[in-house]
Amino acid sequence: MTFGQRILSPIRLPNSAIFPDNYIKDDTQNRTEAVKVLQTSALPLGYIILIYIVMKEIIRVLKFQLEAGKANAAPPLGPLLTAYNINPNLFVKDFNEKTSKEKGLRQVLIYIFVDRTFEYKIFGGPTPKVILDELNLKKGSSKSKEIIYKMNTDELLSIFNAKKKDFPHLDDESLKKMILGTAKNMGIVLHT
Repeated sequence: MTFGQRILSPIRLPNSAIFPDNYIKDDTQNRTEAVKVLQTSALPLGYIILIYIVMKEIIRVLKFQLEAGKANAAPPLGPLLTAYNINPNLFVKDFNEKTSKEKGLRQVLIYIFVDRTFEYKIFGGPTPKVILDELNLKKGSSKSKEIIYKMNTDELLSIFNAKKKDFPHLDDESLKKMILGTAKNMGIVLHT
């Protein structure tokens, strides 16, 4: 995602509104793609205008790794949000409420809009951290050619299931290759 791209904010339309199957696959579609979809849809003109109005321009995307349920407004999070006139305590309170029952690191993308509002998405932990947690290891190898662990297919599937929700548009084979590549760099290989 780059500066100047637009994102659709979630809105509620009446149940009578009929959306095509490809309406909005992902809320990070840019303005041109969204307008093309809207022009080919069966929505009445009033709804198209309403949806077009709620599109906002993203001025900054911030990426953080935060402990679930334990975020605070200390640096670097607080000062970065404050620089864009966003109260960091609003984000921290909402994030901690949503992740209060979870444990571990969470990756967070915060989208800051032109009108100084924000939205955020919470993803699972980083892939290396998920691999180490699933295999009950403290750390990976310092040398990728040094094999420290041979995981079986059941362990690979548990890691795959943990990461699948973070990559819904990635096909299964590509996600498995990504996990195996990360594991290989940590000195962990698949034992068949």
